Amino acid sequence: MGRHDGAVAGLRRLIATGAAAVCAITLAAAGVQALTPADTEGIPLSVVPQGVSAHDVAGRQVFLVRQGNKVTGFLRTSPFAHTSLVWCTADDLFMAPAWGEQFDIAGRAMSGPAARNMDRVRVVVRPSHVSVDATVVTKGARPTVEARRQANVDWFAAHERPRPVDYCSPTVPN
Repeated sequence: MGRHDGAVAGLRRLIATGAAAVCAITLAAAGVQALTPADTEGIPLSVVPQGVSAHDVAGRQVFLVRQGNKVTGFLRTSPFAHTSLVWCTADDLFMAPAWGEQFDIAGRAMSGPAARNMDRVRVVVRPSHVSVDATVVTKGARPTVEARRQANVDWFAAHERPRPVDYCSPTVPN
């Protein structure tokens, strides 16, 4: 009986490893980097590219925004209808295709029906590693009319072109 139990345990490990490999390959093909639970304890900062990148952290879809050594994490779901958000590279905006919500790179609501800013996930940056905990979520603040206006002013100042009004081409950053 002991040999049989060992064989079953080995088979279970093999199946789990194979399933994890298939998930990683599927996510990589979709342009999403999967971070395993071990990675949430600390991934190399060098793995997180500058700008916006999409990740799967312990089963939750997140965006990481890296600006220098500062990293901010957001859920990849709209705070209005909980639909998927995309990053529009050409416009430097997060957008919800289903409802037309637009958020700047800081997660501030700019337009659309979103009653609050994007939800954040816990990110801790150490000198060479980043810890991401997607189970700790801080709901986005409810912006005032003035805060929405300021987000638009900041966006216009950075881009010197009209704000996009249509859905952008979806981009899932690497």
